[in-house]
Amino acid sequence: MNAFEEKVFLGDGDDGRLLYCGKRLQNVGHAYGPHMREDLLIYCIKEGSARLFLEGQEHRLCGGSIFVNFPYSDSRYVSLPEKPWSILWIAARGIWIEQQLSKAGLTRACPYRPLSDALAVEAVFDEMYTHFDSPTPSSRYYCTSLLYRLFSLLTADGDKEDGDARIRAAEELIARHYAESDFGVARLAGMLGLHHNYFSVLYKRETGMTPMHAIAERRLCEAAKMLRFTNRPIKACAFACGFSDELYFSRAFRRRFGVSPSFYRAKEEYPI
Repeated sequence: MNAFEEKVFLGDGDDGRLLYCGKRLQNVGHAYGPHMREDLLIYCIKEGSARLFLEGQEHRLCGGSIFVNFPYSDSRYVSLPEKPWSILWIAARGIWIEQQLSKAGLTRACPYRPLSDALAVEAVFDEMYTHFDSPTPSSRYYCTSLLYRLFSLLTADGDKEDGDARIRAAEELIARHYAESDFGVARLAGMLGLHHNYFSVLYKRETGMTPMHAIAERRLCEAAKMLRFTNRPIKACAFACGFSDELYFSRAFRRRFGVSPSFYRAKEEYPI
């Protein structure tokens, strides 16, 4: 069965205008795009998986997740044959809607993440589909309220656990594992039980820097301490702080401190 249905919204237009919604159930071999459009599409992925190609990068879309195709983004996806592909979508237009999605961690740089309460989100999409093409004012208002309900569910993922606590936990993990060369953002996010894209947005929102920058900063500062207070060779200092390439370390060190590691060691007035 390759069911495809779509309905047009009959409500009034404004900065947060709903346009249409639809669903595609138990589809096999579905592909979409590339197609740049002015509408914003919010997809709820019920089951199956697909390869998403977005701005030159490949991602994996899986059941129990949400994906946003932002206006004029060059994207396409191809469902995988492992399991039938079932999705629901809402199309909308307006800066306000994009702003609300951003608060939920869904941005052009990070348009996809898993859902902590996928069934509740699916229920919103199903309920909206039921009432979407009704001409009555009450149904139009109800669909708008469901949009708010969707935003509530998406942002609740961030409310369930205090943001500051998660950042503190991340910083503790960075302090504990920065010296391991294979320690990166994906591994750090996994330790916290978060999708790496969502974690990156959350970390930057709370600290003003990316987690990749935070890890690199810790490594460079620890390497600087080693250069000041030990006689260890520069290469050994670099490797001990998580760098696997001495040349890359030297370039990164110069960008951070303005001088080479050897010059930094010679000029600092600290006991060796």
